[in-house]
Amino acid sequence: FISFSLGIGLFVLLPLYGTKLMGMVFTTIDESSIVFNTVDGVIRIMVFLIYILSMNLSKDIKRVFEYHGAEHKTVHAYEAGVELTPENIDNFSITHPRCGTSFLIIVMILSILVFSFIPKDWSFVWKFLSRIVLMPLIAGLAYEFTKFAAKKMHNPLIRVMTAPGIWLQKLTAKKPSRDQIEVALKALNEVLEMEFGEQQKEQGEGNAA
Repeated sequence: FISFSLGIGLFVLLPLYGTKLMGMVFTTIDESSIVFNTVDGVIRIMVFLIYILSMNLSKDIKRVFEYHGAEHKTVHAYEAGVELTPENIDNFSITHPRCGTSFLIIVMILSILVFSFIPKDWSFVWKFLSRIVLMPLIAGLAYEFTKFAAKKMHNPLIRVMTAPGIWLQKLTAKKPSRDQIEVALKALNEVLEMEFGEQQKEQGEGNAA
């Protein structure tokens, strides 16, 4: 509950209230729903960047980000079909198009578009509540776009559209050490064993029946 409340406060309430205050100074902000929500979205992205940058100040979190990079490298290697050795895995990128960081930045960009349909004359409370209600829709759209884009990275337009998320991963995915890659590889092997081992078990039971 505390984490949820903090997230709502930082990424919904703070940008919305900040935009409202700016609208008192710059009246053009309140005159257009598009302008209002663009300012709101820019503030949200700035808060997110500050949040990520502040996390990088922690040595423990930086180590987590190194494991994040190891995860990306390992998934890249698996999807490329190469032999899964630490040496081969280390040759791949620390960024990945299906990364959660990219997903979050897509959510924030899409929110600007979706929130622009909220009438500008709605009260502050209704604007706040509507943002919470619309968040599942925005998250769903962002998820589908992330999946689609990951399959179309050869398309120049898609590469441009996903570039902000890839750039942002430079802050959340760091170059891992060899032992961190080995941990990521072990984790991947465990997942593959769980997935394909269960499939083989089900096939065996089906044949026995």
